[in-house]
Amino acid sequence: MSGGRRVGAAVVAVAATLAIAAGSRAPAPVHPGVEGRLRVAIGARPERVEVCRRVDPEDLARLPAHMRREVICEGRAARYRLEVRRDGTVLMDAQVSGGGARHDRPLHVSREWPLTPGPHHLMVRLVRLDSVPAPRPGGIAIPPDLVLALDLTVAPRRVILVTYDPGQRRLVATFSGSSR
Repeated sequence: MSGGRRVGAAVVAVAATLAIAAGSRAPAPVHPGVEGRLRVAIGARPERVEVCRRVDPEDLARLPAHMRREVICEGRAARYRLEVRRDGTVLMDAQVSGGGARHDRPLHVSREWPLTPGPHHLMVRLVRLDSVPAPRPGGIAIPPDLVLALDLTVAPRRVILVTYDPGQRRLVATFSGSSR
């Protein structure tokens, strides 16, 4: 490569580097406009629903000794209804269940809605649809009925994040900046 080409390539490389550096300093708003956001991001383990039955003694006798169980239980993960309201208007009313092909993995919800600046009443409710014969006290699964109701004033460009706290076993809200 000749000396002139090397100088030209170096000038182009320096110009490209300067353009990239200048572009990385350009302001980029997180939210265009002044509206805030309501984010519902829930990740939790659904309750296990089990149906148990006693095996008939005649059927039990036909089984090999190592396969004999007097009670057989079949189970699946519970289904839930998630309702999100803003000032009485339904934003979401849907059935949600755990992930995976058999819905036996943790339940995950991630949704977002705009909020105009000003006062709002928000309500997020997660209700178990399936009855659980013997709920486990103090378990790690989602309680049967969770409600979070908030009266707040939303500041411009602020975010209200609603999540599930497994330690407290309840829905909680966090606020970016001074939105409350």
